[in-house]
Amino acid sequence: GVIRAAATAITPNSDLLTLIQVADHYPPLMAFLAAVLAVLLQSSTATILLVIGIGGTGAISIPSALAAVAGANLGTGLTMLMIGLPTAESRRMALGNLLAKLITASVVLAALPLNWGWPFYVPRCGIFYRTARCAAAYF
Repeated sequence: GVIRAAATAITPNSDLLTLIQVADHYPPLMAFLAAVLAVLLQSSTATILLVIGIGGTGAISIPSALAAVAGANLGTGLTMLMIGLPTAESRRMALGNLLAKLITASVVLAALPLNWGWPFYVPRCGIFYRTARCAAAYF
């Protein structure tokens, strides 16, 4: 529908398409970009809907989309921290919220397949993908 049409209008931009294709191979980069976008838009919902639209066109993979959702969630925590800076109570609540979102994003990124080349290239070997084939790739 509407989201797919909006994402299709965005994807022909060659610079944006190149950035999306590079970030698709690096889930932490995708999470970072989504966090920045969520802070700029001040809305994780808008960021997630954009990811859904771009994912609907096939421009990004499911693991990258999950990383982007985790990053968008983290971005709202950063926004809350910026808003809560004036008073100690709101700053404390925002830090706790950001810490919870950071832990959640870390768990999501750790569960994704390690196909981004660090410390060595081991395709499809995330924490939940440990198999004999993945273990053999280390040796």
